[in-house]
Amino acid sequence: MRIWNIVPDTKREYTQIIPTNDFFDNKDLEHFWFYEIGDKETPISFKTIEVKKQYKSKKMFNIHCFFDRVILVDKKTIEVLASFVNNSNVEIFPIKFEGQELYVLNSFNRYNAEEVLDMNQSEFIRFKSSGKIMFIKKFKFIKSRIDNKHIFYIEGVPVCDDCFKDTVIKNNLTGISFKLLWDSGESIL
Repeated sequence: MRIWNIVPDTKREYTQIIPTNDFFDNKDLEHFWFYEIGDKETPISFKTIEVKKQYKSKKMFNIHCFFDRVILVDKKTIEVLASFVNNSNVEIFPIKFEGQELYVLNSFNRYNAEEVLDMNQSEFIRFKSSGKIMFIKKFKFIKSRIDNKHIFYIEGVPVCDDCFKDTVIKNNLTGISFKLLWDSGESIL
């Protein structure tokens, strides 16, 4: 079993998008951004969010990792990933984007490091003032706590397993890439 960080594909030029100003005034967005870990079972009721292009490219992504946290998908991606959406704790909601159908893919599988990592074998950079985790340098997951979690967040960062990654690659979905975080045989820095 391997766990991958979902990151924007920077090797190819895809249309980049940014939110409109009222995006940041959306109270539901704030709840999504600073998602309460104890509130995993409560679906988020979003109003439709509007985004605009930052720069145009001839290529439009299928999946886009927005602010390294929010995963945007097109209709093709929803169809390809239907089994993950239907069998996981995942919701999809629409956004407005220049006449195209785009959606936010939101996983309710959100964890603090202490919930899914072996804290003695993982390595962290912490804020000096609070001791809270700023950055995870080395991941050592507790496998039993992430089994059958195909897509989830750890400390606000979207990650996935091999099954999700392989489905994205097999179906030629574009716009994201994957950085290996952990292999059940060894930790990867």
